[in-house]
Amino acid sequence: MIEPSPGVYDWTQADAILASAGEHGFRTIVTIISNPSWAADTECGPIHEENLPDFANFLRATAQRYAGSPYNIQYWALYNEPDNSNTSEYFTEWLGGCWGGPVHPNALPDAGGAAYAHMLSYAYPAIKEGNPRAQVLLGGLAYDYFADEDGIFDPNFIDDLMAAGGGQYFDIINFHYYRAFRWRWHDADNNVYNRGITYKARYLQDELRRYMGGKTKPILCSEVGEGSVGKDGKDLSELQANYLVQSMVRGKYAGIVSTIWFEGVDEAWLPGIMNTMGLIEEDGTPKLSYRVYKTLMQELSGARFIRIRDDLDSRFEGYDFEVNGMIKTVLWSTEEGYTKVSLAVPNPGDTMRVMEKNGSYFDIADGSGLDMDGEVNGRVEAIASESPRYYEVPGSFYDEFLYQPLQMY
Repeated sequence: MIEPSPGVYDWTQADAILASAGEHGFRTIVTIISNPSWAADTECGPIHEENLPDFANFLRATAQRYAGSPYNIQYWALYNEPDNSNTSEYFTEWLGGCWGGPVHPNALPDAGGAAYAHMLSYAYPAIKEGNPRAQVLLGGLAYDYFADEDGIFDPNFIDDLMAAGGGQYFDIINFHYYRAFRWRWHDADNNVYNRGITYKARYLQDELRRYMGGKTKPILCSEVGEGSVGKDGKDLSELQANYLVQSMVRGKYAGIVSTIWFEGVDEAWLPGIMNTMGLIEEDGTPKLSYRVYKTLMQELSGARFIRIRDDLDSRFEGYDFEVNGMIKTVLWSTEEGYTKVSLAVPNPGDTMRVMEKNGSYFDIADGSGLDMDGEVNGRVEAIASESPRYYEVPGSFYDEFLYQPLQMY
């Protein structure tokens, strides 16, 4: 779109898109995709060796152009899901990357993690020259649904990338996580606090530690999502809304720099249930997940993670955050139906504020009619379900936790 012929740039469309994003206050990650035909054999994979300097020139000019106002672009990623090994048109026309190595019959013979690292060795310094403040991300890695398991992604991509010295040519690990592949991401003990997006983030950081002398890099999840309609047309609005809160909260616990929901608005052209993953329907109608997302941002904006609630039994998954002097416990049941949960308040008779995921709220005073144990005992007993809630008490109650050094993984 920008460089249809060597050294000839047309910024018209990109200027308009990125200016609009900047003017609306977005912090934008720009993903570079779509090689021009003169520079590569495919849009989604390796660039001709002789054209890598042209690619570097393009990136340098692009990073410099969009560094300042109104664009303010600081984050750059190289190709989308580059670990894809299947170059069939069905996948490449919407995935945007096909750098995966020869683990699939449709893989490119010159592709792989090492080839991607070689490209980064040109891209990284060029972007930094164009904008010294820029941060370079890996293209969002799928890193599941592997080709040796009848999928399309290269399981060796990270190892080959790092073994080729690629670790010095990016600032942030970038990955995608979808609930459909949750079966893969859990530890041997199936610990509720070490599975899903949390486990995958830690696994990828551990992969880097193996090649970097025990060091790792910040990690970002640029796609996490779930559809609001199932393959059979079943309404999954509640599931989508619950999963949205769970993903974002787990992401904060895992130390993920930013967890980004896929996506804002439904797009009918996307395959399968991916076309219903938006918070807003294609005609502009907000979904339940839109209200839930607004509530999440309201409740946890500026939140600092304090601790997991592994003091509760295995029927619950919960996380404590400090927000503006208040402690907010985000909690849901790991079982279907309703389960009683007992949470402490600062003093006998005190009140706990309870916020539903959709923004409605109520207060429960210790010993009141809403307190299910009916006793003034410094604890509030309430009903919990798979639907996440926010339970709020004054932060002074948790001073012992607020002033302890945070133990991060």
